[in-house]
Amino acid sequence: SAAASASFSSSSVATAAAPCPAANISCATVNIATVGSAQARPFSSRPPRRQQQQQQQQQQQQRQQDYQRRSNQRNDANSAVDNFARNRRAKAARGSSLRTHAVSIFDGDYSDPNDIDVDGEEQPFAEGPEYDDLDDDGWSGITPEENVSLYKKWEDSALEHMAKAREDGDGAPYNPDDYGLQMGSGTSEADQVLQQEALRQQREDDAQRKRWGENARPKARTREIDERGRAYGRGGRKTASARVWIYPGEGMISVNRRDFVEYFPRESHRESILGPFVATRTAGSFDVRVQVEGGGLSGKAGAVRHGLARALERYNPDYRPAMKRLGYLTRDSRMVERKKVGKKKARKSPQWVRR
Repeated sequence: SAAASASFSSSSVATAAAPCPAANISCATVNIATVGSAQARPFSSRPPRRQQQQQQQQQQQQRQQDYQRRSNQRNDANSAVDNFARNRRAKAARGSSLRTHAVSIFDGDYSDPNDIDVDGEEQPFAEGPEYDDLDDDGWSGITPEENVSLYKKWEDSALEHMAKAREDGDGAPYNPDDYGLQMGSGTSEADQVLQQEALRQQREDDAQRKRWGENARPKARTREIDERGRAYGRGGRKTASARVWIYPGEGMISVNRRDFVEYFPRESHRESILGPFVATRTAGSFDVRVQVEGGGLSGKAGAVRHGLARALERYNPDYRPAMKRLGYLTRDSRMVERKKVGKKKARKSPQWVRR
């Protein structure tokens, strides 16, 4: 192998040292430079990163310039439309032959403006020698002092007219307060009517507030005991209904003329029924007689407890808070859900069969 490498190196050197026919340089020098440059920097078609950033900045600037140019064009179009409309309005105003003047309330003509004059044209404003004192702008030359004096004259003439009408009507002397002309006096007929109306409205509001207060108060509960010293309560649960009577005794309970333990063999039902006695701490103080019908044992037990709680409340209203806190006075509204068509029960579906 050493001999082979030596021979290879000597032949390559000899070949590299041979002169090139195209130029007076050695082929070994050209080949080495070419190979070295290819290994130092490989060929790539992507431009440098800085050149890419410059291109992106130029594109962004171009987009901003295009947006600004389109915005200026829209603004110019809108301004042209506004100028055209403004010129049309100004031209229409200049071409109008009707001029509207401001006329004083004392100099105005209150006749029908649709009256036609001899020439067949409408007269929207009064014309004549009495209106010659109007200036070019249509305003009267009356000063504020003259205007106030004219108003005083008009007021005096109105008062005289009303006084004369009153004297001609019933012969009673004229009193300016009757017309409420002296504001704030409170002695005119109109003021008295207003005062009476306000007083009536105030009384109605006070009565309404009093009724609201009475309705907001809790209802006064009293004892409800019959001539035999019994208190009655009716209870319900599901489809069961129970009528319960309680009276002072030794704690004997009969249900449909049967013993309490015999009628309700379950201990949970008996504990539920005796709940109101435990809440009010009156166990063994009352005898109970119950008439219950409808439903099953659970429904009957709930109905008896509900009726017993109501009977205790009527016997002594002070028992109400303790039972109300535990929900014994609330009728349980839960009922059995009805069966639907196509269902086995309320919600149970029949067994699914493929075929």
